[in-house]
Amino acid sequence: MVRYKYYTGDELMMLAASYELHKFYHDSKEVLSDIKDKQNEMSAELGKDQQQVAILQRKHVSFQSDLAALGAQVKDVQDEAARLRSAYAGDKARDIDAQEQEVVDAWNALNQSIQLRASKLDQTDELYRFLNMVRALLLWMDDVILSIKTEEKADDVSGVELMMNQHQSIKAEIDSRDDSFTQCFNLGKEMLSRDHYASEEIRAKLMQVGNKRVDMIEDWEHRWEYLQLILEVFMWARDAQSAEAWLFAQEQYLKSEDYGNLVGQILLRLPTGSEYLFQAKDQNEVEYWVGKLQGAAGVVDTEKRAATFPASEASAVGGKKSKSKGLFTMRKK
Repeated sequence: MVRYKYYTGDELMMLAASYELHKFYHDSKEVLSDIKDKQNEMSAELGKDQQQVAILQRKHVSFQSDLAALGAQVKDVQDEAARLRSAYAGDKARDIDAQEQEVVDAWNALNQSIQLRASKLDQTDELYRFLNMVRALLLWMDDVILSIKTEEKADDVSGVELMMNQHQSIKAEIDSRDDSFTQCFNLGKEMLSRDHYASEEIRAKLMQVGNKRVDMIEDWEHRWEYLQLILEVFMWARDAQSAEAWLFAQEQYLKSEDYGNLVGQILLRLPTGSEYLFQAKDQNEVEYWVGKLQGAAGVVDTEKRAATFPASEASAVGGKKSKSKGLFTMRKK
């Protein structure tokens, strides 16, 4: 025979209250367990490049959206604890507070971890973007430095001028990259100002890029100075060669004994052995200058002087005329 126990109203209320309390503890423990599972489920991977970081960021957003239901359960625990707290006092009330606080602390820790991971993924994305910029600039500077240091040889002024034009085109390319360097430096400084987790690596990369840029510019300037120097050398050599060729031509001309036989040429021989070749425009001018030269040399026409001097003196004058004509010779065609 089965016997049933009947409870009074107060006993039923106490049993209901006890059930609610135990249910609160059970529910809060389940919520706490779910929070810890989510905490452990959250990955610490940051990815090896920007593409992997983007995939991890999408997964993290999905992970955050899945926590909406868990957040609602935490809210239920808080509401139930507030309701039970009004019905209990003493140790039970303190146990309810402690249980609620444990759930809330775990939930806050999970949210903090989520925010930290999202922030770290963002920082990692920035880091890889910065490192890609650094890598691109370093590779470009290696190519520029190699082209600057390529030892091309020029054979003449035009060759040097061509090399100088090419060198100026390199300078224009360097100047065109100023914006890229500015973006790289600004991004690195911005990450350092936010106390990035990879600050040491960022600082080292900024130093590397800055130092290499200085070296590249110095190499360009040294090469430019060298090109200017060899241009001056080749120009001097060209002018010297032209001057030497001109002097050689003049020397051959001066050594030549061919004075020509054109009308109006006068060859004047001095007693010292020097010779001078004069060119007049016509025969009349030749006779004019012959007269002038004779006058300057003290030579006159012997026929005129013979008419005014005795025969003996005329003979002497004739002899002087014959001797004086050796001073110059008129060449006619």
